[in-house]
Amino acid sequence: MLLTATAFITTLWGACNLKFFIMKQVLKFEPYSYVNAQGETVNCKIAKVDTELVSISSKPIDRKNSDKQYRIANVRFTVATKGGGEKTAVTDALVNEANYQYGMEKGLTYQAKFIRTEGNANPLLVVSHFVRGERLDDTFFDDLEEFVEEPVNLDTASTKGTTK
Repeated sequence: MLLTATAFITTLWGACNLKFFIMKQVLKFEPYSYVNAQGETVNCKIAKVDTELVSISSKPIDRKNSDKQYRIANVRFTVATKGGGEKTAVTDALVNEANYQYGMEKGLTYQAKFIRTEGNANPLLVVSHFVRGERLDDTFFDDLEEFVEEPVNLDTASTKGTTK
């Protein structure tokens, strides 16, 4: 049986009931250790999250016990809840001055991480200068089939990676 790739994709779509969806952010805390400014090993848990920069302080602040500086930022993020819903928060976060010097703009989404340390009830949120790229949605795939016209032999085509 010989089909065009368009027909094959359409057949595969229907047979496997494939669906594209926007993934919700899930906070997954992983164990992590680091050495602090005093030379002590600190055990903590870290979770990555994408945050929208709402505002940032105009002047840097000196860190205690370090020659480095940071700024206070106000960020917004949305994460998935256990019940399948979403929870949005607007909160303060730290931006290291070195990261800020790369250039940061209000309204853009930046990668960040929560740091939860034993004995500290308040997790620390640290925002990097890395901008989160745009994610695809269903509209990206709307016209892809028009460009694929290579014949596919279903008798020899690989189904590796497909699910039923």
